[in-house]
Amino acid sequence: MNSFLFKSIIDNLCRRQSIRYKHNFTLKENLTEFFENVDNKYRNQPGNRRLFSGKLPFKLHFAATSVINKYRNKNFRRKVKEIEDDFLRIFVNRESEQQQQDNVENTKKINVDESFDYEMAMKNIGFKQEMQERQRTLYFEKDFYNNHECASYMAARLPANFAVLSHVFNEIRNEEPDFQPTSVFDFGSGIGTTIWAADHYWNKTIQEYFCVDMNENMNQLSRELLQRGTLNDEHILDRIFYRQFLPAKHFPSYDLVVSAFSLLEMEDTRNRLYVVENLWQKTSGCLVLIEHGSKAGFQAIMEARNFLLQINRKIQLEQQQSNPPNQPDRTEIDNRLLSIGGSIMAPCPHDLICPRQSILNKKSYCNFGVHYQPLDYGQTNPRIKSEKFTFLIMKKHGHFNWKEEQKNWSKIIEPVVSKAGHAICRICDNDGLLKQIIVSKSKTDKHVYKCIKSARWGDKLPMDVNECTVDTETETTLTTTKTDE
Repeated sequence: MNSFLFKSIIDNLCRRQSIRYKHNFTLKENLTEFFENVDNKYRNQPGNRRLFSGKLPFKLHFAATSVINKYRNKNFRRKVKEIEDDFLRIFVNRESEQQQQDNVENTKKINVDESFDYEMAMKNIGFKQEMQERQRTLYFEKDFYNNHECASYMAARLPANFAVLSHVFNEIRNEEPDFQPTSVFDFGSGIGTTIWAADHYWNKTIQEYFCVDMNENMNQLSRELLQRGTLNDEHILDRIFYRQFLPAKHFPSYDLVVSAFSLLEMEDTRNRLYVVENLWQKTSGCLVLIEHGSKAGFQAIMEARNFLLQINRKIQLEQQQSNPPNQPDRTEIDNRLLSIGGSIMAPCPHDLICPRQSILNKKSYCNFGVHYQPLDYGQTNPRIKSEKFTFLIMKKHGHFNWKEEQKNWSKIIEPVVSKAGHAICRICDNDGLLKQIIVSKSKTDKHVYKCIKSARWGDKLPMDVNECTVDTETETTLTTTKTDE
């Protein structure tokens, strides 16, 4: 009996070792014909999300160069470098994991007695974190930047911010080609980069821009850029309104509401969520939230993502528990609930919990990258640079007729590792899971292999990904799991 059990265990272990997991792929409809056409390149597949250029529009580049020439002096280059360093220190290179662990250890070492002042101890331990939050709030305070410092900030951040906004707006245009916004609300507008990026994509339909920034000098520089670098010229665009504070009223609403690199300037989570709720109430089409591609930026975006999805789930619950269908005010209730409900457009292919947020490795977070050409402000060699960012696009129900064609396509969340004869791709799938798929030239369909191998970080895969188990001894498929929703 014992020998029989031992033999069974050995057989099961050997059997498990002979089983491996792989993925099967099914291209979306008409894509096979698309790839068979010699004029179509694999890198131009429908899931492509890359931009053609990282350069500023000519009019914006000309105006920015005029501003730089106006304020440039012997200290200008040094000031730009200081702003770049402060930006990295305050917004990107946040407190290290070791420093956080040290704070936890310090908390454990506290000896509590009758004379112990708990509030004072917590205040001393959290002093450094509070100072970091305070640094962020002071960084763009109303009178922090004078005209010269605003010009230095423009030289340091304009190309990077424009490249990021262009990439995100390109996502909207690819996901919803029929979305043509007529009004834009920009929270934390700064030097007006959102205006230029939105005009690049929807210049024929946008009729109004409403910009909010508490720094009046920034607003003045935004006007100057729209006047070709001088305040004595006419505006390139019309119907642009500026305000220093966020309006409390939710009317009127705007087709496109944007908050780019502004959430981390809020003092704490409560203030950030207040702003997010205010912006969502003002949205009739898309709400765009963008932050720096750091852990702090990712956490700020996750706060907003979870908060907005919670609102949507609450709406669905209220719809189920609302008055019976025969009640006369049922339609009014449904319209009110639909007016504040929504779902994720990008980058997530699902409305589930973010797997990057729930992963055990806390160093893991979701971000994307763009390349851009920096402005020439006197540096030795203005080379091509890269910028990492994280973002969220929420679409509101009840106003626009949104399409769902590409909603469930898997998102590539890391650079594709391309080697001779095979490629490794990491995706976020529509079932809310992170997956690593490996394709080889010899064992994978030709179109699937070339499509994945030519894909880039941030693209979508126009195919269904099915996970299956295979017996390595017989090379037969044992089970197949359908992951497409």
